[in-house]
Amino acid sequence: GTILLDETFFDQSVLNDWKAIKGNWKIQKEQMVEVGGPVASGDRRIVYTKGYDWKNYEVWVDVYLPEEASESAGILFSYSSDGSRYYGFRFVGNNLYVFNETGKIYVEPITGYPKGAVAKMKAIVEDDTIRIYLNSRKLWEQEEVETTPGTIGFYLNGSITTNYFDN
Repeated sequence: GTILLDETFFDQSVLNDWKAIKGNWKIQKEQMVEVGGPVASGDRRIVYTKGYDWKNYEVWVDVYLPEEASESAGILFSYSSDGSRYYGFRFVGNNLYVFNETGKIYVEPITGYPKGAVAKMKAIVEDDTIRIYLNSRKLWEQEEVETTPGTIGFYLNGSITTNYFDN
């Protein structure tokens, strides 16, 4: 298929194509990082602004997965231009959380994923089907999902301080 975005995060100008929903996002060492420091509660998000009409695509990114059970990192997809519709997935403790704008829609214990290390997170949106992978291992698939065209983004939650996203 056609590559819609191949982001190298080479310098700060890359941020011109991204919108911080919450948090203080920067480019450091050719990686996207949130540098706002610990947040007691709530999430931090950034979304790509040129993909709001995307449908039927894959997103994959290298993500540093935090060690602490109260912290999480993940990706967003099918994110509408006004933020009223989206899906995402993240890891909290030993659980995979799949969520949308209304909250969590699926939780499953996951063993063997690398806490405190980098992992390749991948989501495939194809018509009314979503598939989620970690390091090439399919973790979740759901058909008959009401997906809408939308962009991608990155997500952090908790007091996480070590974080980065890269492709």
